[in-house]
Amino acid sequence: MHQKFAAAALLACSWAGGSLAAQPASQAAGRPDPSTPALGGSATTAATEGIRDAIAGPLIDAISLRLGGRAVELRLDLVEVRAIDVDQRAIRGSGAAQIVGRQDWIGFRFGVRYDARLRRLGRPDIGIDPVAAGERDVPNDPRLVRQLEIMLSADLAQALRKPSAQLRLDRVSSVEDDGQRLRIDALGTVYPDPYGPGTPLAVTALYDRPSHAWLRLEYRPGDDAASGSQDRRTSAR
Repeated sequence: MHQKFAAAALLACSWAGGSLAAQPASQAAGRPDPSTPALGGSATTAATEGIRDAIAGPLIDAISLRLGGRAVELRLDLVEVRAIDVDQRAIRGSGAAQIVGRQDWIGFRFGVRYDARLRRLGRPDIGIDPVAAGERDVPNDPRLVRQLEIMLSADLAQALRKPSAQLRLDRVSSVEDDGQRLRIDALGTVYPDPYGPGTPLAVTALYDRPSHAWLRLEYRPGDDAASGSQDRRTSAR
């Protein structure tokens, strides 16, 4: 059992390809407005400012993915830090995001865990009003879902060094924003071999319809899993 979960920690990965990886998302936009009060109980102002800076980049990436991979600017309004134990911190708050080139701001809420000992952030949990973000639910495309399963099965087989590894996606939802980019969120199970138990996996993928390409993919066995990144562009033609 320990070996299975040790291997599962290797699965957490994200990659981006094409124009999304090079998008000019403004990291500076994540810095707090000087007029915004620093919150977080006994945390000092300097420590809270450091936390704001640390979470800005991951929040920009997560919100950009939710908004179809567009470059965004970020404004943090409220940041609260709560100690869970000697190492773990729960960070939550709210703010607003603006797609570069547009004037309207979209409100969001977030939550993320921080390991003070390892100085590592978990994956942000983002809440955005779908209507405000211009998103709408669309039927799943079986062809794209199958492509996603095949593509991820190949990646996981390599990561786990298990040629027979397979991924089965069970709960799949698709969201469209402008008719061009599709975000697919799914839960599934990874089976390293035909006879062993499976490991749950959460998947978020961004697909560009005009170019028939997967622009970004994130998958993880859990919110606290370590994450890495690699560049990749997979044609779906």
